[in-house]
Amino acid sequence: MTPSVWAFRIFALGVGSFFAGLYFGFRDLLPYLAAKKQGVIVRRGYSAIKVRRDEDPERFRRLLSNRVRGLTMGFGLAAAGALAVVLIASMAFHL
Repeated sequence: MTPSVWAFRIFALGVGSFFAGLYFGFRDLLPYLAAKKQGVIVRRGYSAIKVRRDEDPERFRRLLSNRVRGLTMGFGLAAAGALAVVLIASMAFHL
């Protein structure tokens, strides 16, 4: 395979991972912000149970930290995708 084929594949994977990272980041960011504001977080999974901050503060804190971990992983994936796109574009245009 020629280098241009590899560059196109890395560019396409970078664009895809950028948008996937945004999706996964915002999927956890919006419930995180709602939980911080309202004091109620809804567990993910088969039985969506509401956990209130004043009733079970330890579980609430743990679920909130899981949301933060998920959104950092999502936005990290988006950053890695953006970096791949910028690197391939700079190589293609000799910037």
